[in-house]
Amino acid sequence: MRKVFSFLAVVAFLTFAVSSVYALEVANSTKTAKVTIPGNLGEFSWSFELKKVADNANATDITWASTDITIGGSNNWIDSEVYALINSTITKQLATIEIYQDNVNSAVYKATATYTSATDKTHNGLVQSTTSAGHTNGVRAALPFAWRVSTFTKVATNKRTVFPPTYSGDSVVEGLADGGQYFIDKSDTGFDTAPDKMAYRVFLSYQGRRYGGGVSDIGDSPTGTFYMYFGANFATAMGGVEYGSDRIVVRGFYE
Repeated sequence: MRKVFSFLAVVAFLTFAVSSVYALEVANSTKTAKVTIPGNLGEFSWSFELKKVADNANATDITWASTDITIGGSNNWIDSEVYALINSTITKQLATIEIYQDNVNSAVYKATATYTSATDKTHNGLVQSTTSAGHTNGVRAALPFAWRVSTFTKVATNKRTVFPPTYSGDSVVEGLADGGQYFIDKSDTGFDTAPDKMAYRVFLSYQGRRYGGGVSDIGDSPTGTFYMYFGANFATAMGGVEYGSDRIVVRGFYE
């Protein structure tokens, strides 16, 4: 029920004859206006379904077609043959939907920490399976893994779209202009505390849709149909080795 608070402003006009010797002092009074907003306002509902890019058939895992994969190079991003179909209604304040990995707690694709700096540990990506030979330094290798959420569908024949990001504006045909985000792992440094890490996991919230890599790159309506595409960089992939992640978490919540 909407509560409307009406304020009646009464203005009194007083006319005083003030001489040059005497002045009239008018007393001031301070008032307070306040309202408590109910915490259950708004709606929050969503669905997240994996689909095949080629024919929109249901899928159970995020996979790559072997015919699409090449290895080597320095920037060899290739899209998955699977995307996520997302439908959401978000009008509730502080409602959020996020995606992240939990590779440290995986049995098959258990991540070993790598370092991007002296204090920054990362565990994200598509990790070598435990049955694959590790690197000589004992660290299990991982391929960079990313996602992008769009309001448009992509063409099935375009295999390199998620990364690197482009910012030329949405295209009805491609729908791939919005920036891709690296996956972040639950065990990565600053996962719950660093504001910039939110950009790596929140794709829809009451503030809008994630469209870029910056903390403030979120806007437009969070209600509607969206498409999330996945990509990995196969530049450092080794032939005959299995890479994966079986603990990809999609979570919706509000406070």
